[in-house]
Amino acid sequence: MDGNTEIAGLFKQAAQAKQSLYLLNVYKGVPISYEASIVDVSWATMKVQTQKYQVVCLYRERETYIQSRAWPHTIHARVVEVDLPNTQAVLTNFSYVKSRIGDRMRVRVQPVEALEGDIEAKDRQTFRCDLADLSQDGVAIYIASRNFSPQIYVRGAEITLTLRFPGIYTITEYDPQYRPAARRDTDRFSREDLRLVTGVSKRSAEEEYSSHTVRLPVLKIKGLVVNVREEIAHGRYRIGIRIHPDDFSRTVISQFIFQRQTEIIKELKSVYESLGGKP
Repeated sequence: MDGNTEIAGLFKQAAQAKQSLYLLNVYKGVPISYEASIVDVSWATMKVQTQKYQVVCLYRERETYIQSRAWPHTIHARVVEVDLPNTQAVLTNFSYVKSRIGDRMRVRVQPVEALEGDIEAKDRQTFRCDLADLSQDGVAIYIASRNFSPQIYVRGAEITLTLRFPGIYTITEYDPQYRPAARRDTDRFSREDLRLVTGVSKRSAEEEYSSHTVRLPVLKIKGLVVNVREEIAHGRYRIGIRIHPDDFSRTVISQFIFQRQTEIIKELKSVYESLGGKP
């Protein structure tokens, strides 16, 4: 039995059992994974119905990953047709995934605007870099080819990153002497903002934090190089770094990731409606 015949058999069994599948795509570093029901299946294609955010990813990426709790493997598929108003798509060219799908489930958000920083290696030289994406424990940066040294930026090399976040990303400033005179002073903080910064209830946070926000300081984070890839067309290198942020830096990174996730979901909704989907 070849791979395609075996996969087609899995789909037919799932359809007969009315079993839900899950599709997985990554949009600007954010994993998008929703349930999909099987509308029709043949030996070469399968039509599925899913959610509007997922169907935007199918339309733009023309591929997806299919998962089921009943299967030990993940299946890759190509998208040949998308019906946006009905949130349906036709998939084909199925194959088992050999790489670790868990890596795609990590949130690695991309900045909406260029984020500049500095990278300092063991030779103490410092060069300007740009942030490619960011997760809780990893960063990818771009460094110009003219500044790249294969003897310095090798796997396992220790580096220090200085990252400058845009001013729109702010956190509440701690002031142990502050006590709000009235509830209105802190009403403009959302429950999520306060939870992200403090990890405590909104009521407790209101008592401990001042009512004004401050521009984020520059973050200085140590890390280890885990991979290096040349991008000749852009005249740069992409360097993957496993970072070791302190507690404050981790809080800042968490808020940045949360805000970008929120923006990306809003963008998916806007794209869906602009392409003719139902509001």
